[in-house]
Amino acid sequence: MADQRTRPVRRRAGASVGAHAAVGLVVLAIGAGALVMGTTGEEAIDTAAEDPGDLADQPADRELATSEPEPVAPDPDQPDPSGEPDPHDPDDPDDPDDPSDRNAGEATGAVTVEGDALAPVERDDHGAVVADPARGEPAPSIAGTSVDGEPLTIGEPEEGRPQLIVGIAHWCSASRAEVDVLSAAKRADALPAGVDLMAVSTAVDAERDPHTFPPADWLAEAGWEVPTLRDDAESTAVSVLSGDDVVTPYWVAVDAQGRIVERRTTRQAVDELAAWMEELAHGP
Repeated sequence: MADQRTRPVRRRAGASVGAHAAVGLVVLAIGAGALVMGTTGEEAIDTAAEDPGDLADQPADRELATSEPEPVAPDPDQPDPSGEPDPHDPDDPDDPDDPSDRNAGEATGAVTVEGDALAPVERDDHGAVVADPARGEPAPSIAGTSVDGEPLTIGEPEEGRPQLIVGIAHWCSASRAEVDVLSAAKRADALPAGVDLMAVSTAVDAERDPHTFPPADWLAEAGWEVPTLRDDAESTAVSVLSGDDVVTPYWVAVDAQGRIVERRTTRQAVDELAAWMEELAHGP
């Protein structure tokens, strides 16, 4: 019987403890809700209706956690999510300011050769020609387009006028110096008339000198007014004229009958060039 009297008491005691604990939790929850909401008792009660476990999982500063995120600077190593190419991206294939990515086809052009390639000259240790086995041979006719995109043929004299042809490369310092000197000489009328001065832009390579690429821009800035053929990517035009001895500047003199008179492989001073042209125009 004693056991039967004590068991109900224990059950009532347990229920009383649980009730007090529940009341305590409600009070705590209401208090937490009031702190979070910071307003009326009804709002605090609504907040207290939330699961206390959910409240425990919330960050301490709920306003900060739910505010708009601060803008983050884009990572330059990640692609643009918009899909638009970066106009200053060196890896952009359409970037006009990156010479290594530019289309070399705009600086070179197809050429058509009629006739035989010339044999190479013999040169001394300083690069000067000491023997030219092609002297008196027919000059090959080479047709293509100029750096301005116009049809142009070299090695085929027109109206009985001799031609003096020079092969130049935009990255070659000697070629650039020759272009500057010749441009100034032509502006000063220091070169005799009666000979057609022509040129071939060859060995185009943007990586060797991006500042003078494409050659058409470099020549325009230099005030170059000499008709200039665009050689192809294999330098076919100058290879045919030189016998695969591609050096720049490379000079080829063709008489009025279209035959090779002389070839030179060094820079020419204005007075030397004027005397050479005078000889071509009127004979030795």
